[in-house]
Amino acid sequence: SLCQVTGGVVNVRIVVNMVTDEHEAAIVGERIIATAGQFLNVKVPYMGCILWDTALRDAVKRRRPLLLDDEKSVSAQCFRELAQRITELPDSSAGVCESVPAEASFLGRLARHMRKKENQ
Repeated sequence: SLCQVTGGVVNVRIVVNMVTDEHEAAIVGERIIATAGQFLNVKVPYMGCILWDTALRDAVKRRRPLLLDDEKSVSAQCFRELAQRITELPDSSAGVCESVPAEASFLGRLARHMRKKENQ
């Protein structure tokens, strides 16, 4: 099981993707959390959702990061909010390897990039 492989330390969070609204995301998230608790004996916190919109669909088709082409779309805002939540997690739960400083990690670089974009 997941707990055995990780020695009982499971650092997983739920992000519900491709939903039409936050209500749908909450319902899906609750189902996943309940299933993880029932079958894996793991409490998995809900981190947020990525709402589906045409900008996201177009970015996938173009194979380009959404935030480079349509940073004002609904789904881009969801990504920004999610990145902010991740960067606010305590270091022990951020999932960054100890040998890599948080600033050098992918999430650290992403957060810096998004803050720079917002300040422009």
